Amino acid sequence: MNKSGRPAKELKAQHSVEELKEHFRGCTCAVERRRLQVVWWLREGRNREEVMALSAYSSFSVREIIKRYNEQGVAGLKDRTGKARPVGPSSPSSREPRCAQLAER
Repeated sequence: MNKSGRPAKELKAQHSVEELKEHFRGCTCAVERRRLQVVWWLREGRNREEVMALSAYSSFSVREIIKRYNEQGVAGLKDRTGKARPVGPSSPSSREPRCAQLAER
C-alpha cells in the first residue's frame, strides 16, 4: 500500500536488466535515459525510496514511469514534450558515472 491507502503499482517484467541497460546505453534523450534508469533500478530489486533518492524523482513521477512502462514498454518512457533533450555536459545523464557507481552498491 502507498501513503494514500491504494495498492502500489508493480512493475511488469517486460525486459531483463541487461535489456534495459542496452536501451539506456543506446538512448540519446536525457529524459528517456533517466526514466529507463528508474525502471532498470526497480527491476534490479531496489525499493522505491532508494530509486527516488538516486533519481531525484518524486513518488508521483516514479508511479507515472511505472504506469507508462507497464502500458507501453520502453516506448512509454520517451519524452513527449517534443523537445527531446540530448545527452550533454549539463544534462543529468552526463552524471552517468556517478549514477553507475551508486547503482553498483
